[in-house]
Amino acid sequence: MSAVFVFDTSGDMNVFASEDHAAGWMEAIDVDDGEYAAAYLHDGTVIELGTADERVILRRTNRKDLPALMAGLRAHQRAVGGPEEVGDLVAFANDILRMEWEGRWPRPPRWLKRWFPGKGPPQVAET
Repeated sequence: MSAVFVFDTSGDMNVFASEDHAAGWMEAIDVDDGEYAAAYLHDGTVIELGTADERVILRRTNRKDLPALMAGLRAHQRAVGGPEEVGDLVAFANDILRMEWEGRWPRPPRWLKRWFPGKGPPQVAET
């Protein structure tokens, strides 16, 4: 899976473990209204956002804009008080996904966890 970084027009950033996860989380009306400023894969590949039949469609382009991705990450890190320099984007994405996983609420009781799929957060890898 490839990390997907989505920036909205207010400067917030979301990280997803795949394009399918991102498309499933985003709402078509928000995409149509231009709520999202940019989306990239961890290697800087530009993702175009669109909709079809009220579904969100993410399409990889042939363009890479790693400097724009890094500028968005630096701005996000400044806003949240984190270090501005992000070295390994895959590790950074996995850290964000892990923090989101650990922050889930409500948490299922321990005896019920065995019935839930997955033992941990989604992880991305270099592709």
